[in-house]
Amino acid sequence: GIDEDLVLESGSMLVCGAINLAGKDETPWSDLSQVSEPGSTTIKITEDINGWSPGSRVAVTSGSYIANEAELIKVGAVNVANREVDTTSALEHQHIAVTADVTDEKKFTLAAQAAQLSRSLVIEGVTTTGHGNEGCAIIISEYGFDSAFAARGSIANTEIRNCGFTDLDQAAVLFKNVRRNAFSFSKNSVHTSFDTALRFQGTSNVEVVSSVFYVSYGSTIEMGDSSFNTLRNNLAFGTQFNKGFAEERGSDPYALCTFDSRFAINTWIGNVAGGSESEGFCVQPPPCFDPDVSMSGNQAHSNVIGWFSAHVTPHPKTGEMPSCVRLQGLTA
Repeated sequence: GIDEDLVLESGSMLVCGAINLAGKDETPWSDLSQVSEPGSTTIKITEDINGWSPGSRVAVTSGSYIANEAELIKVGAVNVANREVDTTSALEHQHIAVTADVTDEKKFTLAAQAAQLSRSLVIEGVTTTGHGNEGCAIIISEYGFDSAFAARGSIANTEIRNCGFTDLDQAAVLFKNVRRNAFSFSKNSVHTSFDTALRFQGTSNVEVVSSVFYVSYGSTIEMGDSSFNTLRNNLAFGTQFNKGFAEERGSDPYALCTFDSRFAINTWIGNVAGGSESEGFCVQPPPCFDPDVSMSGNQAHSNVIGWFSAHVTPHPKTGEMPSCVRLQGLTA
């Protein structure tokens, strides 16, 4: 039969072999190093500024419980030595950077983040209405049993914008049945997606690293049945309900998650869910008996319903129901 996910809408790109895309290396995102007050035209960040330049678009996460206080700004000037960015317009909201002592040896830090959306390499969907069958999609898939049709490679430092198809329930980026080779998705900017930003189906051995996901309709990253992938140091915010949620889920507000891995076990390290109309992390924490997966150093803030919910189902390899799970270092 026909695999409906591999029937391409106009504006789609299907990869069933090797691909290596790489734009100019840039700092994808950073915590703020000091509070930015309403009216301010400057933000200061903790990371070295690499590739941020006048005219670049930067999104700043909310600094409150209100997810839609995230702001989109344009860079006016950059002071690399001071890790300081001047903006072309004033901020409307406060964006926090707070450090408190937990003990004499340990400190607790909670800060808003600034994300560089612009990249030198751009994949863009052409749209006039913002919804419907306009947009684009990148589908990375294995097809059949021929090794020539096994997806492999990397996408790095690429801007993917105005992608996904709302009326088709098509994500901006889809990994489908990618299992035979490793694949790297790193330092990318996926923003203004008309559906889920990144979706996995039947996939393992993919690494998503240091990427930014801003504004998606539906869960931002949806793992589906895909286990044993690694997501590390990613920032996702601006997670919003799409028009199909009310019809499909009724009044259930818990159906939307920034990071959605309720039915799969994956490694989550250093990710930030920085703003959702519903929940931040909806995941299966790794079982105590499986040392190959882990969950540590993640952070959630500015999510309307909740920051974290744990789901436990039988292990996808052994079928064993975990009697305990491991969760380390969650900041919320």
